[in-house]
Amino acid sequence: MTPARTALLLLLFCAPAGAQTAEEFIRKAQAAPDSNTREVIYTEAIKKHPTDARLHHKRGVAYGVMEYHDEALADFERAIALDPSVPSYYHDRGLALHRLKRNEEAVRDFTRLIELEPANARGYYLRAVSYTNLKQLDKAEPDLDRAVQLDPKMKDEASVRQMRGLIKSKKPLITVGGAPAAAPEPERKPEPGAQAAAPGPESPAPAGPPALDGARAKALANKAKVRGNLKKYEEAAGFWTELLELQPGYYPAYAERAYALHKAGDKAAAAADFEKAFAADPAQPRALLLRGAAACSDGDFGRAAADLEKALSLDPKIKRDIRYSFTHSSIQRKKNCK
Repeated sequence: MTPARTALLLLLFCAPAGAQTAEEFIRKAQAAPDSNTREVIYTEAIKKHPTDARLHHKRGVAYGVMEYHDEALADFERAIALDPSVPSYYHDRGLALHRLKRNEEAVRDFTRLIELEPANARGYYLRAVSYTNLKQLDKAEPDLDRAVQLDPKMKDEASVRQMRGLIKSKKPLITVGGAPAAAPEPERKPEPGAQAAAPGPESPAPAGPPALDGARAKALANKAKVRGNLKKYEEAAGFWTELLELQPGYYPAYAERAYALHKAGDKAAAAADFEKAFAADPAQPRALLLRGAAACSDGDFGRAAADLEKALSLDPKIKRDIRYSFTHSSIQRKKNCK
């Protein structure tokens, strides 16, 4: 582990929790390696400083990066309720509304941003995009002109040139983030229940684990992993449950939830989830590692060693997993995994 990584972990986990100010939480979050960890830190900060608008806003930004736009919107709304004078709050709430295709509401936020900062070129640009989505091209074009007038460099930006082309061709936009983009092809979704049932013991082994389907599923998995790394096992299990409700066919989540439940103390539910995981695919190296780590925490070193050995035979690279190292070391020392 590098010195920088060690320092970061000490910063995240070893600072005294009781005396932390909002500014200390913000500094800690700024040092975090990703938006998932920042979201966790800001959630803890909000528990201690619930009326600090900055914390709600910053957590909303982290949610937005993870494409968790409903949650981001709720945080931006809370930030504005606590302090309606900050222009960036309207900018970011407008973007969240934009991404949720609530363009009329986005226009109101970008208008408020412009009222607070009349020289904000991006405010005019974003309002122009919203107007274009609403097919109000007579309002979109003057806003785009004003944006370029305030910031001449925007004239050469590809997004602005594309915007002008779309306005002239009278084609509405579907936006992603702040930049306009052509409307994508509709995503084909599986039929309801098509992925719900895990294959039984006599089913042929699948070619490999399924992929996470979409940004929301990926965000849930990331949030669950971060909670697990922070030993917030009940929260981790909750996010794995939410992921399984969203994508029932993602069977690797059963083993992940099983480990979280085991560490949270619900060993019966954990055992049931491990059964589901191995019924879907009995040759999952990650699931074997997790079941071995759970057995190690119970002091069942024989079973733990057998699971790790099988996991390693299926995937030699699993030896690089830090949980493998900790579990293997604990087995060698006959010391229960923590």
